Amino acid sequence: MTRIVEIEIEKYLSTKEYNPSPHRFSPSETPVAERTIPIVYSCENCGCQISFKPDDFKKHNNSKNTNLQKNDKIIIDKYIKNSIDLFNLPSLDFYCPNCNQPTTILFKGGPSGYWGIFELEIEKILGLKKNRIEVTINFKILESNPISGKFDEKYFGETDTNPLWIRFTSNDFSDWVGSFASGDIGLSNSKIIEIDNTSKVGILINGAFYLIDRSLKELIFKPDQGYFTDFYLVPDIELLILATNWGIHIFKDKEIIKEIRPDFVDGVKFIKRKENLLTGEICEPTENGDDWSEFELNLQTLKLKWKKYEY
Repeated sequence: MTRIVEIEIEKYLSTKEYNPSPHRFSPSETPVAERTIPIVYSCENCGCQISFKPDDFKKHNNSKNTNLQKNDKIIIDKYIKNSIDLFNLPSLDFYCPNCNQPTTILFKGGPSGYWGIFELEIEKILGLKKNRIEVTINFKILESNPISGKFDEKYFGETDTNPLWIRFTSNDFSDWVGSFASGDIGLSNSKIIEIDNTSKVGILINGAFYLIDRSLKELIFKPDQGYFTDFYLVPDIELLILATNWGIHIFKDKEIIKEIRPDFVDGVKFIKRKENLLTGEICEPTENGDDWSEFELNLQTLKLKWKKYEY
């Protein structure tokens, strides 16, 4: 089941119009050619901020191009066609880079004034709400080994005398349990993250990382190493970012594409993503204990900035 919501423009958009007046009343005013403003949308679902330039809207003013998948586009278009006020408006659509919510911004745009500079006014923002999955699947970490034969069992990783057992439960009664082996250097950690609107799950258990398809009960990817301490999944650009006590490994298409190893560190953890920046903290051991300080990883350039350093 899905539904369309109309999102409050004043609450979630930094400005609803862009009117580049061609007049300059004093030499100190910024020339029109240099007047650029970011139009910032704060995702109604997760708060992630996404910036647009007036040129982004100009490109879509007379275009039928879409950034949405076919089914999502059909649902939103059907809603728009039922509204006389929205039917003929151009639109800019996108998926939130953080929560993947389909969003469409409808606007009026066109040349303005004597010089014909593009201006725009936002008329409506629509969000497509989806149930997480029509067959709801949840998981539970088991405190003891399951009774043999009670559930379908799948084994991931090398044989382990003390694996992590996870029970995946769905409302179509297709329960199963997975056995996940630990890493190889005695780490003690665990983290499980589901990727919204997919059947993919990231699992970290005592240094070992697994990406599985919970519906197919299959392993998608597992790095050979078993010394990871944290992970972050970036599904919209298909990146997997894994942390160790001494740095960061970045994977794409199951291949490592970059390794970052700052000097004299003793821990890395991830905090949150904002647009194309992933923030986290790096630990430096000191005489007075551990000192954690913030870093930023640009997800487009894969450049990491930490204190005065760039990697």
